Amino acid sequence: MSVKLNDSKVNRTEFMIWHYQHSITKRKILQTWRRDKRKFLKSLIWEKSTENQTSSYAVEFYKNFKSLLFQSYQEEFPNNRPTLLELCDWLSDNAAISKYIENELDERTWLDIRRCAKILVDGRIK
Repeated sequence: MSVKLNDSKVNRTEFMIWHYQHSITKRKILQTWRRDKRKFLKSLIWEKSTENQTSSYAVEFYKNFKSLLFQSYQEEFPNNRPTLLELCDWLSDNAAISKYIENELDERTWLDIRRCAKILVDGRIK
C-alpha cells in the first residue's frame, strides 16, 4: 500500500492522501506545533520546586502532543500503535504529501516535528 508522489514513495493509498487534506487532527497538529513550539523548546529543562522536581511545560506538552500524533496515525492505520521508526516515517510521508500538494509551510512543519520527536524519544522523555 504505497503511492509514488513526484519521486517520493509514501506508505499511503490514494484515499489516505485525500483524507490527509481533510484531516482535522492533522490541522490541529500543525496549528499546535506552530503556536507552541517556541515555548516548548525554551522549557526543555526540569523546573525545581521547593518540595520535589516537577516536570516542566516541555514534558507536559510532549505527552499531550504525542497523544495527538498517535491519534492521527491511528486514523489512518487503525489498531496499530507505531514504533518510533514508523512514526518518523509517517511524519516524513506527511511532509512528502505536503510537498506534493505544494504546501511548503506544512512540509517544513512536519519535518520539524519529526526532528523533535526523534530527539525527545532518543532522550527518553516520556
